[in-house]
Amino acid sequence: MKIKVVPGYYAPKLDNIINNDDKIHCVVWPRCNFRCVFCDFWQRDNIVFKEISLSNFEKVVEHLLPLGNAFKFTGGEPCLNPELFQMLEIVKDQGGICFLDTNGSMPNKVTKCIDAGLVDVLAVSLKSLELDKICKTTGISNKNLCWDNVCETIAYASASNTKTIVTKVIYDDFSYNELEAFAKIIHALGDNIYLKINNLMVNEYNASMRPVSQEKVTNIINTFLSNNKDFIGR
Repeated sequence: MKIKVVPGYYAPKLDNIINNDDKIHCVVWPRCNFRCVFCDFWQRDNIVFKEISLSNFEKVVEHLLPLGNAFKFTGGEPCLNPELFQMLEIVKDQGGICFLDTNGSMPNKVTKCIDAGLVDVLAVSLKSLELDKICKTTGISNKNLCWDNVCETIAYASASNTKTIVTKVIYDDFSYNELEAFAKIIHALGDNIYLKINNLMVNEYNASMRPVSQEKVTNIINTFLSNNKDFIGR
């Protein structure tokens, strides 16, 4: 089947597979079990997500592979999707690369996918660096869910030699000491973990927060790398 790429759309439209007139964005689960202060996804109630069968998903993967073989599974929280394992299998069976972007709260599901060789890259976001703040940041009262489980997921992926990216969202008074503390946590969880900094994306729900200036971010990172040479390249 011919792929028709429509300018301004998030992904190619696939004739006879996805052929409606709506904008298409591949999100494998529309909800999240966290309510993070810097994210507006869980607060949206005006977006209609269309379900897709596994058979149609297989056709989508088949037709997208010639355009690029890396598939990012995101959400919401993708591990809430009961068919996530099968979807990852479909991509891997067709020779694709699977990037799983998760909040890390469900280590049993993630480790099952890793053990089956279905995850090439795992991305997890640490929502806060201090236990007393983690519940407030995530909107979750269970510290095991939003801290212990997340650390377990990261450590397992690293120990399994899965390329692992740990993200820190920065905003307001982000400092060099905060980055050092972040790196210390990563060191404790594994040796082959990549560190990713995401500046705050402002939206109507987090208007009281502010992103960090590019100059400040650059200076902090450059100073950090000069003092932590083992993080150069990662």
